[in-house]
Amino acid sequence: MAGRLPGPTIRVRVDDTVEALPRNREDSWMAHNVDFLAATGTGGGAEATTAYPGETKVLRFKALNPGLFVYHCAVSSVALHISNGM
Repeated sequence: MAGRLPGPTIRVRVDDTVEALPRNREDSWMAHNVDFLAATGTGGGAEATTAYPGETKVLRFKALNPGLFVYHCAVSSVALHISNGM
């Protein structure tokens, strides 16, 4: 699914355990992560999913609330985030 914009829709049911495995390619020149802020609260897992080049991280959380939630990368600068199409 790499290179797809927007990212895929992830459908889960309340009480499902969600497992995210962000993988950063070895030839990448920066860290990448995924922020599930609306689904998991402040921080959204961005720190836990920050993968440096060549790393894979794991984030597991239980879906507790029904709804439609957005996920995105969590860069340190909002301006950088927007300028990269987020």
